[in-house]
Amino acid sequence: MVLGFSHVGLIVSDLEKSLRFYCYGLGLEKRKHRPDDGRGVEIVFLGAGSSTLEIFYYADPAKRERPALGRLDHTAWYVDDMKATMARLAAEGATFRPNDPVTMADGGLMAFATGPDGERVELTQRR
Repeated sequence: MVLGFSHVGLIVSDLEKSLRFYCYGLGLEKRKHRPDDGRGVEIVFLGAGSSTLEIFYYADPAKRERPALGRLDHTAWYVDDMKATMARLAAEGATFRPNDPVTMADGGLMAFATGPDGERVELTQRR
């Protein structure tokens, strides 16, 4: 039986750029940082509430591209102020769909940002 969601793991090409995007732009807090212990990977855990994003940065560029392991479509985050969040992310280089944010059937707002490595980041502001 599933007890709950644990986290999403994301491989990034530029650790500092991704940390600025997710911490400053999105507002996640840095929870844990595991420096490279000789395996060629640095890992940072970020989060908000009970949600966690685990970022992997491989020193070897060849290890950052791993299509055989599947593909992440997007991560999704609840935000408290859509306009302010979009502005901060845009300042960090994010792009959005032309009509974002869109109003959902329940009156909430939704937008999709493109992150530093082309990953899709869904933002939802509840009504």
